[in-house]
Amino acid sequence: MEDKIVSQGIPMHARMIHSQKGQFILSVDRANLNKELLTEAETYPNMKMNFDHKLKDWSPETGLMTFTRLDGSHDQIQADLIVGCDGAFSSIRKQFLRRSRFNYSQTYIPHGYMELTMPPVNGEFAMKPNYLHIWPRNTL
Repeated sequence: MEDKIVSQGIPMHARMIHSQKGQFILSVDRANLNKELLTEAETYPNMKMNFDHKLKDWSPETGLMTFTRLDGSHDQIQADLIVGCDGAFSSIRKQFLRRSRFNYSQTYIPHGYMELTMPPVNGEFAMKPNYLHIWPRNTL
């Protein structure tokens, strides 16, 4: 999966924090990441995907998860592997936080995040490629 995702990423060489040669952050299209993960998951014959389920409880010892569906009913599912790709307000992360001795910290940035797609101009990038372009708001 790493090769599929990384090959679609765009190296961002311009940033101040890591100035060593060969280091970069990788800009990855979230829609493509989700598509690739789902496509790969579908290749496994024992895979069953459940959408519109909200995780309510999870036991890491047994792999038993309890979900609530949109209609209010509950499902219990046993899994050997759980992949949590559910974002900033992750239900999987919340389950880990309930465990003792789980070391974790999270800080939210004070501004929003938006991913933009800019079409090429005359066949060229609309902005200089391989740079992380940031537009700060309400600050000097």
